[in-house]
Amino acid sequence: MRPIPLVRVSTLLPCVALLQEIGAPVQRLMNAAKLPMAACDQPEGLIPLHQGCYLLERAARSQGIALFGLHAGQRARLEDLGAFGRLICGSLTLYEAITTTCRLVAAHNTGERIWLNVQGEQAQLCHRYVAGLERGRQQADHYVFMCLLQLIRLGAGANWRPRKVHFETEPAPGLDQIEPLAGVELAFNQEATALFFPKSLLSLPLEKRIERPVALSEMETDLWASAPAGDLIGSVRQVLGLLLREQYPDIGLAAQVAGVSIRTFQRWLAASNLTYSRLVEQVRFEKAMQLLAEPHRPLLEIAIELGYTELANFSRAFRRWTGVSPLQFRRQWALGDFSLSTPSAGRYPVALGTK
Repeated sequence: MRPIPLVRVSTLLPCVALLQEIGAPVQRLMNAAKLPMAACDQPEGLIPLHQGCYLLERAARSQGIALFGLHAGQRARLEDLGAFGRLICGSLTLYEAITTTCRLVAAHNTGERIWLNVQGEQAQLCHRYVAGLERGRQQADHYVFMCLLQLIRLGAGANWRPRKVHFETEPAPGLDQIEPLAGVELAFNQEATALFFPKSLLSLPLEKRIERPVALSEMETDLWASAPAGDLIGSVRQVLGLLLREQYPDIGLAAQVAGVSIRTFQRWLAASNLTYSRLVEQVRFEKAMQLLAEPHRPLLEIAIELGYTELANFSRAFRRWTGVSPLQFRRQWALGDFSLSTPSAGRYPVALGTK
């Protein structure tokens, strides 16, 4: 069972910003893509890549903007892509920026592969989607092209254009007339999306390098710590954590997230010795542990983040999991004291069992 390809919410935000700018019904479009509006408040959160691709395609059709993905990509800034983007933009040279992108992309997006090809004096910055995402992603392909272009422009300058571009997807009307593709040699239905450029650009220093707020190793460690899971149940768990705030995610929604029928999803859970209700409990418990460790976050706010309508419901569930109330747990956490005689004493913080 393969994990669901996931992408950080920060990648989607320029698309949402463009929709808001043109007065599009953002909430309705997000709902159609099965994406919660609350996700926009959590840029480092993770959403299924196929739902993000669907949002771009739906937006392009409903708003009559054939090149929506390209326009959204034009307003995207690499430094706004969370820790991933800041690590890229903190590089010294274009070569370091590109190799950093290739090395860290799996911590930001598990549905795509990016690599650098160098042959003689020519180089190619390449991108390909993973298997299963072959259809319904032309807008996403255009969006990715703009992000790759911006990556090269970090060193080559804001007005630089590639001499040749390959697209995985089919031709789109007007694509060859818009900046930065006017006059560029284009090829479609290729094995990968690729920008061709002189190898000599790789040694250029970044024009607008940003300073990294913390040591490189610490930021990269944090990025990998919250990276998309490498297993199916883990990736579903990560998405459910984002969905909880707006509603209790029923099993139908979870199956849609996984891209399968409810029956298939239930079989997958059974193979992992899980029921769906137990999976949601695990997600709530793990998220509760994280939020309760923030001493100034109100308990009611935590309850809402976990999808509870009332604090009392959260308190009852938490006491069932741990034997103590959320407030008692927070006090113990602050004191580093887990010696109380409770059914869960000495086991904080751990995930709930799978049985």
